[in-house]
Amino acid sequence: MLEFLLFCAALAVPCLAQLPRVPDIEAQRAAMKKLSFLIGKWSGEARLQRRPGEPLEPVQTEDAQYKLDGLVPMIRGHGRNKSDGKIALQAFTIVSYDDEAGAHRMRAYHACLSRRRRSTWRLS
Repeated sequence: MLEFLLFCAALAVPCLAQLPRVPDIEAQRAAMKKLSFLIGKWSGEARLQRRPGEPLEPVQTEDAQYKLDGLVPMIRGHGRNKSDGKIALQAFTIVSYDDEAGAHRMRAYHACLSRRRRSTWRLS
């Protein structure tokens, strides 16, 4: 009986040793082209509600560029106070595409710098 179990285990070992999946780079690049409308420099007025009764209304500027030969869009932004022009908000975002799941993934980092308070959060 022990010999039979060892024989079965020996047959099962090659099935367990699977090669890692190779990402489909062209599918990722094609998916990123769908986000081309984001690429460029743009700005405008923004309105954020940090806490009840504490709105922030900066002039927001965004700079979006493709990185890694079109595989990853990177978006950098900053908001300036209308009153004094000081930076009140900074943000950094990267977008990727998971071709196995068929979904875009966004990772954003944010720092609110107004009123000497620093708060950071991450969305993933």
